[in-house]
Amino acid sequence: MALQEGADLGTTPEGIEVFRSLLRYVRFLLSKGIRVRSVIVIGSRARGEWLPWSDTDVVIVIDQADKRLPRNEDALAIGLEARVFRPNELLKALEEFRLTALEAGDHGIPIYDDGFWHEFKARFEELREACGLERTELGWLIRNPHGHHGSS
Repeated sequence: MALQEGADLGTTPEGIEVFRSLLRYVRFLLSKGIRVRSVIVIGSRARGEWLPWSDTDVVIVIDQADKRLPRNEDALAIGLEARVFRPNELLKALEEFRLTALEAGDHGIPIYDDGFWHEFKARFEELREACGLERTELGWLIRNPHGHHGSS
């Protein structure tokens, strides 16, 4: 999969369409030689609970040592809040039940992916089933912590 089309991520107070700006930002990263594996929208925009002034929370998975990412006007216009991981770091965060990884697996919307997302999502679903993971209003419940067997 390359760039996805059509996700409704809302607009900013200035009327800027978040989805289109995010696609331009991904293209910008790729043009700078950033080895992007996946870009996943999380938070209120992914859950459909956004308001015009909501920031845009994303998980960006890159395959390179330097995790500092350049910004452009599109990133600034949509209030981009990027959480940058290498593939093994995001998988480890999932195994450790870290909030960002759980949110990505639960309701994340992939905007760009080279195949990593499918591996991550499959592992999330395995953990959800084995550990009885359940998202609540206050966070996450782990009904069967003994169902967790570490990295596979």
